Amino acid sequence: PKRPPLREFFVDDFEELLEVQQPDPNQPRAEGAQMVAMQGEQLGVVTNWPPSLEAALQRWGTISPKAPWKITSASSLFALCSFSHFLCLCSGKLWSRSVKVAYNLLHKLGNKQEPLVRPGDRVALVYPNNDPAAFMTAFYGCLLAEVVPVPIEVPLTRKDAGSQQIGFLLGSCEVTVALTSDACQKGLPKSPTGEIPQFRAWRKVLWFVTESKHLSKPPRDWFPHIKDANRDTAYIEYKTCKDGSVLGVTVTRIAMLTHCQALTQSCSYTEGNTLPHTRTRTRTRTRTRARAR
Repeated sequence: PKRPPLREFFVDDFEELLEVQQPDPNQPRAEGAQMVAMQGEQLGVVTNWPPSLEAALQRWGTISPKAPWKITSASSLFALCSFSHFLCLCSGKLWSRSVKVAYNLLHKLGNKQEPLVRPGDRVALVYPNNDPAAFMTAFYGCLLAEVVPVPIEVPLTRKDAGSQQIGFLLGSCEVTVALTSDACQKGLPKSPTGEIPQFRAWRKVLWFVTESKHLSKPPRDWFPHIKDANRDTAYIEYKTCKDGSVLGVTVTRIAMLTHCQALTQSCSYTEGNTLPHTRTRTRTRTRTRARAR
C-alpha cells in the first residue's frame, strides 16, 4: 500500500497551546476580603537544646542515671505470666547498654583488618513490638556507632508473603547484619540443623543478639564519637504501597532532632513527665497467643 505523507502523521497543536482560555462567565466569583497570614505566638526559645539525639542520651545518662527513661509492662513481655508489674529502664542503663552495642558493632564483628560493620553501613533491626526496651537499646547503639538502622517486621515463616518485598529492601540497602533479641531469635523459624534459614528473597545475613550477656564490655578509654545533628541518614523506615511493594523512606538526623524539639515545645513537655504510648498489632499479638498455647 502507498504510504501517506510524513506530515499527516503529526498534528501541530502549538497554536492551540498558545490560546488563552477564557474564564467561564457563569462561574461564581469569590466574596469577602482577601485572606492574609497572621503571625501567631512565638514558641519559647530553648537555648540549652542538645545538639543531637545521642547527645541528649549522653547528657541524661550521665547527669541523671537513675531517672526513668522507659517503663514497660512486664505482662507484655511474658505472655505466660498471669500477674502484671512494670519494668523500668533508667537513662543510665540505656546509655551504658547502647554504648556496649555500639562498641560490639564496630569492633566485634569481623576482624580488625576487615570489620563487618563500618560507620555509614546499614543493619536491620528485627524486634517484636512487645519488647521496646531491646529495640531502643539497639536503635541508640546504632546511632552512637553512626550505623543506619533499618527496622523491619519479624518474619513469621520461611516463606512469608511479605518477606520478598522486605528482602528487596534489605538488598537495596546492602544489609548484611540483622540485630535481634535473645527471645526473638529463639522464636524465629529454624532448619533441621537448628540454624536460622534464609528467608525468601533475603540475602544471607548475620544474626547478632544485642543482649548484654552476649556482648563484650568496651574498654574504659573507648567512647563513641558524638557529633551534632546533620543531614546524614539517621534511620530508614518503609511503607507498603497499594500494590504491595515496599518503599524505603530515609530520615535524616537533623529532621529527627527537629521533630523531637517541635513535639517537646508544642506539648510543653518537661522533665519527669510520663508519656503513655500504645502500639499493638494483630499479627504480633496472634503469634504471641499461639506460642502461649
